[in-house]
Amino acid sequence: MIKENKVEINFCNNENQGNEVPFCCVQVVPGNLEIDENELIADNIELTFTQKLSCCKNREDIMCNIGGMMCEINAEVIKLVGCIEYALSTEDGHDPISGIDGTEAVAACCSSTVCVDNVICCAESGIECPEDLDAVLRENPITFVLNDAEVKECPDDANLRGVFDCNNTCSDKKLIKFTGKFILPDICVPAPPPPPVECPEDELLETEEGNSYLIEFVQSNGTWCYDVTVQPGSQDLSHWVLELCEDITESDISNVTSDGDPVDFEIGTDPQTGVNGIKFDNLTQSVEDGTVRYCFDLDNGFGLTTVDVSVFAAGEGAVGEICGPECV
Repeated sequence: MIKENKVEINFCNNENQGNEVPFCCVQVVPGNLEIDENELIADNIELTFTQKLSCCKNREDIMCNIGGMMCEINAEVIKLVGCIEYALSTEDGHDPISGIDGTEAVAACCSSTVCVDNVICCAESGIECPEDLDAVLRENPITFVLNDAEVKECPDDANLRGVFDCNNTCSDKKLIKFTGKFILPDICVPAPPPPPVECPEDELLETEEGNSYLIEFVQSNGTWCYDVTVQPGSQDLSHWVLELCEDITESDISNVTSDGDPVDFEIGTDPQTGVNGIKFDNLTQSVEDGTVRYCFDLDNGFGLTTVDVSVFAAGEGAVGEICGPECV
């Protein structure tokens, strides 16, 4: 930034934050020429640019706006990376630079390049870069905001004068500093949803003696629930088993219920049916009980897959398949 007529090395801010990319550009003007600052207002300045950008996706610790609150999370971030080349000048009829011997005033103009390395989107998960970034930027173009240009004297520091062609013999040169910002569009693209998992949502299990039991998958949002119905004419259900991963222990499972009340359960291999998992035990569920909902909470995020399910009643078992927790 230029401050008190002295130029600091980092006077062009390159610490881009969010979707705004600040820029500045300096034109050196001989000190004997006059500059009409009234013509250097933003409305009198034109700008053209070309972007050379690519999109990249990373996972990193970042301050992210989630639900209107700034939180530090480990998130997926979408960045636009590259550069924007631009040129600007005052419009025709608003020429600010003039000399004593010239025939007419001339335009002020400048060109430069600004680097882009901006996080434009963040989420805990589920975002992607656009497949065709150029097409997206055509539909959602980069915009810009211009500030009024400022007239500054050449810096006093000899080490900086050469940066702006302000040599020792003409140290009275002036600087016209143009500033503004490019505004990057929101091109956050939700990741495509995973393909639906095809698994049986219900299973009618029947023993050799003709006892049958309907088990229906209900939900799996951390709490896994199943509806069990003893079919008419069937013996009472003694227990049923849902297959789980072998490394799941009782400490991973909580809130095991039958219609909201605690129910006996075990983790392991059922000797009657051979299914390894959670065993809802010591049941006496009958036809008169209707449909009973069994639920349990399972730590960690498990996907959905096809697992074995079994029932045991009147000394006989039956095994089938249903939707259940996928091993991670």
